[in-house]
Amino acid sequence: MPRGKKKIPKKEEFIEKEVEEETKKEKIEKSKKKPSLKKEEPEEEFEDEKEESEEEKDTSIEEEIIEIEEKKEEPSRKLKEIPKMEEEIEELLEERIYTVPLGRVKIAHPKRRAKRAVTMLRTFIIRHMKPESVFIDPTLNEIIWSRGIEKPPRRIRIRATKDREGLVRVYSAEG
Repeated sequence: MPRGKKKIPKKEEFIEKEVEEETKKEKIEKSKKKPSLKKEEPEEEFEDEKEESEEEKDTSIEEEIIEIEEKKEEPSRKLKEIPKMEEEIEELLEERIYTVPLGRVKIAHPKRRAKRAVTMLRTFIIRHMKPESVFIDPTLNEIIWSRGIEKPPRRIRIRATKDREGLVRVYSAEG
């Protein structure tokens, strides 16, 4: 890393670390506080029955661990989920079509032009639609990168939709 620049962790990383710590604590507490559901039985049990009860305990612990891991994964899924087109139509607040000028991309070094075009597109959307977050469609990204990193298009026609949560999705206006 260059001097003076520090990596600032995102909120998602903090959330994931907290969830992992909580799940570890829960596992430890559950293993300590395992109440025995069975009453004490006479000592005349066979060895096979003892082994079965131990196996049942092992499987129940494994099931609890799986449930805890599923709970841990749920917050990250919510951040990454993208609603389907049918749901999107109901939730739309705005839909606009823009022609984004990307001529200033030529100022950048030739090996950085397509990357800069994507960032310029993102800043254009942020300036015009005031979103909380921006999602650029992969097909639009492919259009920008279609002629390589050195020769992105000079302008792009896009369709931007904003939903109630402040998420703006950017698609190509053609096709």
